Amino acid sequence: YQLSGVTPRCFARNRVALVGEAAHVFPPIGAQGLNLGIRDIDDLIEIACKNRADPGVVKALAAYDFKRRPDILARSNAV
Repeated sequence: YQLSGVTPRCFARNRVALVGEAAHVFPPIGAQGLNLGIRDIDDLIEIACKNRADPGVVKALAAYDFKRRPDILARSNAV
């Protein structure tokens, strides 16, 4: 299996949040992609619930990008 990966410049923008394989692609070593994908969804739900009163999604998407970036980059670099 080819050991390579892809990480986008941002994880949320223009009313779209990237989760799972859309947000991080790397070799299937130790199911890290699955683990990150589950955390992506968990964090996105938490942030969406906290920002429910905000009619725009810009603040929520910025919060999602800010929260997920360190975890995704650290795990991608480790793999």
